[in-house]
Amino acid sequence: MLTDDIGILGMGMWHGPAVTNDRVAAGCQGEWTVQDPYLGSVDQEGNFRLLGLALPAQQYPRTLAIARRTMSDPFRGAVHRRVFPADMPPSAAEAEAAEEALSSSGVAAGQIGAVLVQSTVPDSPYPSNAALVAHQLGVRDAAVWSLDGSCAGPIAQLGAAASLIASGTAEFVLCVQSCAFTRVNDPQASSYLGVGDLAAAFMVGRKEGARIAASWSADGSLHGATTANWQQGSSAVHTWWSQNLQLCLKFDHALQLTVLKTLAERLRTVTARTLGRARWQSKDVAVFVPQQSTAWVPAYLSEALDIPAGALFHTYDEYANVGPVNISAGWYQALREGRIHDGSRVLAGTGGAGFVYAAAAVQW
Repeated sequence: MLTDDIGILGMGMWHGPAVTNDRVAAGCQGEWTVQDPYLGSVDQEGNFRLLGLALPAQQYPRTLAIARRTMSDPFRGAVHRRVFPADMPPSAAEAEAAEEALSSSGVAAGQIGAVLVQSTVPDSPYPSNAALVAHQLGVRDAAVWSLDGSCAGPIAQLGAAASLIASGTAEFVLCVQSCAFTRVNDPQASSYLGVGDLAAAFMVGRKEGARIAASWSADGSLHGATTANWQQGSSAVHTWWSQNLQLCLKFDHALQLTVLKTLAERLRTVTARTLGRARWQSKDVAVFVPQQSTAWVPAYLSEALDIPAGALFHTYDEYANVGPVNISAGWYQALREGRIHDGSRVLAGTGGAGFVYAAAAVQW
């Protein structure tokens, strides 16, 4: 897809207090020790082998530097993360982020033609949070939909929003994402230590000189790599149902290895298609915001996709892995730090559970 003179007008985020690694460790249930979460090793030539990947030292210097530094870190390189208070429904965080997006864009609730919401863990299994968030914002006469693209959710919502505006269906579209990974990660599992909770939102509308291009692909054979399943006896405490039946994220190790081995190749395909539609080259990218499932992945994707080193921007050390909010949090923080401004050429690329792949080129 490609649209011109449609762009992101404003952004918002839920602002919770930073939670340090010490606090996370103190709250863990049971014993946890991660000697090497990446299964990393260095061969005689100095090349690094990481989760089955063979990474030549000359081609991936930044990736290897981060991997070596965090190899024995159970937190996978995260320093802080945010955690929703136990009594806060995710919809409240979503509404807070959305309110800031309305304020920063100067758009009133009555002007919004569509609200797109993705809740990794909604308030209840059914219905979705979409109408509830719209209600809290005072949005009435609008399309209100749940639109979920797993970790690629912001790109899916951005593409849908731009299409709705280009078709004349809506003048402004509000896109909202939330992640409550701490509520579905088993505190006895090492994956609990590298995740957090967050909510973000952005407003899409007409904007002279802006451009949005995007591309997607999928491979359902990898669907089982990351799933949320019900199980007996989990120590997770935040549930929608009786304490005997819990919802927890599950990871298939073999499929996860396949995902990682093919991630760069899949993202090269969707990124090349996206850059072609935007009529950019990789050297034109001023800011690159990739997925951040762990500390070394952003650098790995930047180097694998031949993105200029200075363009990489991620928030893993501050927010950890927040699934579908990773991309939006990166955009938001880059705006706050002055890395993104009007006219900036911003590229986002990510894989997502299911398994899906997406890239978006946004001329701000």
